[in-house]
Amino acid sequence: MIETLSAFWDFLKKPKLLKLSKDNKSLWRDLVWLIILDLLFAGIIMGIYYTLLHFEIIDEYVEKFDILKKLGLTVALIIACILAPLLEESLFRWHLRSKYLPIYFVCFTLALIADYFINSPFLKWPIYTFSFSYPSLYADILKEWISVKRWFFSGNRLDTSFIIQPSYLV
Repeated sequence: MIETLSAFWDFLKKPKLLKLSKDNKSLWRDLVWLIILDLLFAGIIMGIYYTLLHFEIIDEYVEKFDILKKLGLTVALIIACILAPLLEESLFRWHLRSKYLPIYFVCFTLALIADYFINSPFLKWPIYTFSFSYPSLYADILKEWISVKRWFFSGNRLDTSFIIQPSYLV
């Protein structure tokens, strides 16, 4: 359990695509331990939540839209089991696969947050324009800087031996 938890913690610190290098038995064992850890953490969070509710430190959350009552069990299961993981993967992990997509993701997320708080429709257009133009400009500058850095440190520097030094002029 400790090695599964430490491997999961390492993945959370630096997510990367996993390579299948284990047999099926150890993969199932890791899956079972992750489910047990998930239930344990969920139990701890729910215990803290109900303790805070019991002592009236926080107010109970009342749902305005109950998906089970409005849409039914089948639709709720489809949304929770199929649509939610696909949406989560595409929103929070897809941009990790490219080198420059995180720049677009961060700028667009900041634009959405600003859009939520700003009521003026005249300010929304410049915010979204900036959130889409700034990352492309930044990515171009970053690409150019990386190529200059690569050229400079590769040893392809200019030959400066012909430049007259000020000490020779004296």
